[in-house]
Amino acid sequence: MELAEMGIVIKDYLLAIVMSKSLPLSYDKCVATIFAGIKDLEQADSRYVANKIFEEEMRREYKSEDANIAFPRKYCSNCKKPGHLMEDCYGIVL
Repeated sequence: MELAEMGIVIKDYLLAIVMSKSLPLSYDKCVATIFAGIKDLEQADSRYVANKIFEEEMRREYKSEDANIAFPRKYCSNCKKPGHLMEDCYGIVL
């Protein structure tokens, strides 16, 4: 049974707080920034919080893609192990 069917209404600011508290610790700075501009927690808007969380997720995803392009991971085609290339492979006997 859904909360609305039971006559329970969750206020928008409580939903905003629950969303922000449900995030991993790595989002603490993001959450602090979001709520820094809100003087009264009852003015918190769940859509605003959700949009800011989404923007942060996109920023992190874009940042990790840039890092993978800038620093591609080395992978040896000889021994199939990461961390070095075939020309540096210690498994090749000359």
